[in-house]
Amino acid sequence: MTASPQDGAWGQVEGGVALLTLFRPEKRNALDTRTVRQVLLALQEWATDDAVRVVVLAGEGKSFCAGADLTEFRGASAGNEKRLLAERTELLHELVRRVEHYPKPLGAAVNGAAVGMGAVLVLAADFALFGENARLAFPEVAIGRVPTVVVPPLVRAVGPRQAFALLMEGRVLDAQGAVAHGLASRVVDDEQVVTETLAAARSMAQLDPAVVRATKALIEECSSASLQ
Repeated sequence: MTASPQDGAWGQVEGGVALLTLFRPEKRNALDTRTVRQVLLALQEWATDDAVRVVVLAGEGKSFCAGADLTEFRGASAGNEKRLLAERTELLHELVRRVEHYPKPLGAAVNGAAVGMGAVLVLAADFALFGENARLAFPEVAIGRVPTVVVPPLVRAVGPRQAFALLMEGRVLDAQGAVAHGLASRVVDDEQVVTETLAAARSMAQLDPAVVRATKALIEECSSASLQ
């Protein structure tokens, strides 16, 4: 992925680990169509790049990701807004599928708020380290939106009853709450969350990639079977 910090998302590869940073700090890294396309392209490239063994997602600034950008289509005509929103929604579904079924370990370095679709990216990742002030929020139902993208990975992560409670109560999970629900691997200092996540990723990058792929596939298979 060739990109610069001025883009919606940019990546860098070092020591077998690809760091993909959402870079819209003025929007709390909210996902617009362009950024989603960039993330999908990077993940596609790295999936077949032997130099990349582990991928880490991070957010620039004080938030991991504020979810979908609710202002992206402001000013568009009603017909165009509906079409553009449907297009972005399909891209978001594709992004969730790509992260959940990625062929290589994929982690999240969660700093600050991960809201809505941002929280979904955390749920879909294989592992996640949280900063002390990180939090997950699922506000869709409270603001009158059906959480079509959120529900499947949330149910897979915490089960239907906990998913129902989180969505209907609009509950915010802090870092320790995320650990208690099995959504965070561990909690670290806010200033160290990216560093610590990259260190964990580098350790994974030293493992036999064939064994890692097979283990990841087995975990995914068992997880799917447990929900049937």
